[in-house]
Parts: sequence; structure tokens; C-alpha cells
Amino acid sequence: MYLAKPVAVDVPGCRTVEESGRKATEKQRCFLVDFQTRTDPFYREAVKRAQYGDIGRIVCGEATYFCGPTFEEQIKWLTEKPNDAEVRLRAWAWTAPLGDIITEQNIHALDVASWSSTPPRSTPWGRGRRARAVGPAGTSSR
Repeated sequence: MYLAKPVAVDVPGCRTVEESGRKATEKQRCFLVDFQTRTDPFYREAVKRAQYGDIGRIVCGEATYFCGPTFEEQIKWLTEKPNDAEVRLRAWAWTAPLGDIITEQNIHALDVASWSSTPPRSTPWGRGRRARAVGPAGTSSR
């Protein structure tokens, strides 16, 4: 089984995936959850240098993901039919109960930050905001 993001969009879903992975391990089956950045040669080299201390001792880090307007079509669907169940499912990157933008874009930055952190940090800290949100009947909540 190969899973990519989002493997689940809520805690019960994550627990189901966790249990499935445990069962697969017991049966000696392959169960992999992966992120595309971990196969990118640039990221692999940068993380290797961070982990081996080639760039010095890391005392602080920041995970940020910058991108352009990648979901204009989904925003248009939500504006036209904000209460349509199928539209809300298809526009999952802008629908909070289905994972929102964090499961589409930001998860990569979070993964790289945790992957490159050696040893893993025990005191994570975060902040965030929405640059754009589509509200009922297409109104902006910005």
C-alpha cells in the first residue's frame, strides 16, 4: 500500500491509517506513506548536510511554503455552489473539514522541517493565517 497526502483529514482517519500500518507490518506487508520532497535530490542533499552538521549546529528553523494561486478553479466552484456536497468534496484544498490547504501545500514544509531536524525538536511552535477564504455564497471572509 502506498499512500500520499492527505492520508486522512481528521484524527479518527489518522488512527485508522495508523492501525492499518500496524496490521501490514505484522503481516510483513509493504505500507508506505511518503512525501514527494523526500525523493527530490536537492532536498535529500540539503537534509543530509543539515543532519551531518555540514552547515553548523541548527538552533532554530522555520517551515514556510510559498506558492501562487493554485486553486482558482476550486475557489470558483465554491463561489458558485458553496453548499453543494460534491463541490465541497472536490474543492477539498479549501474546505476545512477535508484538510484545507495544510494537507495540500503546507504539509510539505512541515515534513521537511521535521525530517531535517536532528534530533527531533521537543518544543514545536507555529503560527498561521489565511490569506483568502471563501465564505457562504462566495463572500470572502478576509
